[in-house]
Amino acid sequence: MIKKFATAAALAAAMGAAQAYVPAAVSIDGTCDTFVDLTTEGTQGAAGTWVNSCTGFSIPAGGAQVRSGSQIRIGYVLGTTGATGLALSSGHEVTWWLRDDHSAVMYNYQGVVVFTGTWTAIQPK
Repeated sequence: MIKKFATAAALAAAMGAAQAYVPAAVSIDGTCDTFVDLTTEGTQGAAGTWVNSCTGFSIPAGGAQVRSGSQIRIGYVLGTTGATGLALSSGHEVTWWLRDDHSAVMYNYQGVVVFTGTWTAIQPK
């Protein structure tokens, strides 16, 4: 009986860890950038809207849920896609990696890191 209880407790703890996620709205610390309406799309996708309050741009973004192992989600990789990337001042698409440890990385269209920092959960508007 004790073994079954210990197994159930370990399983519950593992399931709690598997539920780690990026909140529905985050602000990239020290920048004008926020992501709102962040959601999962099925078991592997993620979507949201990237908003830059300095320029007034609001661009749909989508990508993958990044996982460690087979079940634990560790963040979202969100890119601007297609013509929406043309709204950026550079004229090129970018990719953000929002990790559930509150770190954020932005890559340019060539895969070069152009920003590293942190994010903070915010209340959706």
